[in-house]
Amino acid sequence: MHNVYVLCKENKQTKSRLYIGRTDSYKGQYITVTDKNKAVRFETFDEAMKLLRSKKSALCFIKGFRIVDYDNEYMGRAGIYAGNKAIDIDMNIINRVENIVSDIINVPQPEKGVLEVYNARLNEMLSFCDSALSDMEHIIEAESPAAHIRTKIYGIQQDLLQKRRKVKHAFNYVKVLLDSINDKWDFPLLQKKLMESDYKPYKGRTDYYNVVLEMLK
Repeated sequence: MHNVYVLCKENKQTKSRLYIGRTDSYKGQYITVTDKNKAVRFETFDEAMKLLRSKKSALCFIKGFRIVDYDNEYMGRAGIYAGNKAIDIDMNIINRVENIVSDIINVPQPEKGVLEVYNARLNEMLSFCDSALSDMEHIIEAESPAAHIRTKIYGIQQDLLQKRRKVKHAFNYVKVLLDSINDKWDFPLLQKKLMESDYKPYKGRTDYYNVVLEMLK
């Protein structure tokens, strides 16, 4: 028997159910619907899970929905799984859950001593990058080199800036890992802090940011 899945959410007060549907077009926006027949149907559990785990801000309203079988959605009625509504035991889901748990249990604990060494070395790398970038800025300010020389210096600066970004990213990660050991964080908190430490695109703080962007168009 081939299972088809939908995303469902129950209002505990009214006992009514909401489903994830779509606007009229095939690739239209996701919306909530009250009619299960208008719900988006997923051919596999993984397809439904992919949408459920989406981090797109436009899909934040999906939080709280759950994956249910379209034909055999449990609604508390006797005989709901009887006859041709019997379901297969999906061993793929069971095996996937067991693998997830195994991965979590067997995650190696980072060694504090190693992380402290990394922390010190990454800090030195940051200091080196900052010093090199500062040197070039002062030379440009003091010597006012010709345009073709400035272009070469710009290339070196960009290479250093890219490397510095990667160093800073790793440095932030190591700091979170050390804090998790020192403060004995649980796994969900560690995940949250690591995600918060991830790289975030720069947002301009002055009008010069927009001026330069306009020049690049």
